[in-house]
Amino acid sequence: MDKIYEALTIVHAKIHSKGLKGLIEDSFGEIKMHSGNPELRDMSILFYLHCIESIETASFQILEMASVKIKNSQVKELIRQNYQDSKADKTLYLLISAKYIYTVN
Repeated sequence: MDKIYEALTIVHAKIHSKGLKGLIEDSFGEIKMHSGNPELRDMSILFYLHCIESIETASFQILEMASVKIKNSQVKELIRQNYQDSKADKTLYLLISAKYIYTVN
């Protein structure tokens, strides 16, 4: 994203999303709450990783749709690459989750 802002010569605000920050804080609390049960703790970690990755994927999907209005091909490519990476990460988290669920005793 920093490269995209640079290419567009835009200074982005360093505002932190209270929603995402709350989700991350909730995730640590939930994970800590299940620290005595490794399976529930691990599933909580996987659940929250998937939730956060879903937000990132949706964000890049919207940016990619909006990029048709941008004339800068470098920015379009960076957005496309980020979206593809995010989709791949989301798939990886799903595969790890499935493998974990089916191999837990």
